Amino acid sequence: MDDAGIKGPKTTYGDQPIVEGSEIRRFVYEFLTTVNRVLARFETAGITVSGHKLVAATPTLHIVGTVVSLQGWHLAHGVVSKVVKWTSCTNVSEV
Repeated sequence: MDDAGIKGPKTTYGDQPIVEGSEIRRFVYEFLTTVNRVLARFETAGITVSGHKLVAATPTLHIVGTVVSLQGWHLAHGVVSKVVKWTSCTNVSEV
């Protein structure tokens, strides 16, 4: 398998801690719990993860021509630019 993403919570819950007085934020705890479950399933299935290529958490992720963040999903600028510059097909072989 190559390139897998793990979705986190859709909100930061206003930086609410998991327990009053704790420094651990609820959204971080939920995300790490999900990551732990996914990695456990990888281990059970015998799948290895490259630590060199691993991005554990990032505010924006560029994957397969798209950008994903807390603000949502949209096409990367380069992909949109290519589509806008496409010329019209003149015959069936150009499709």
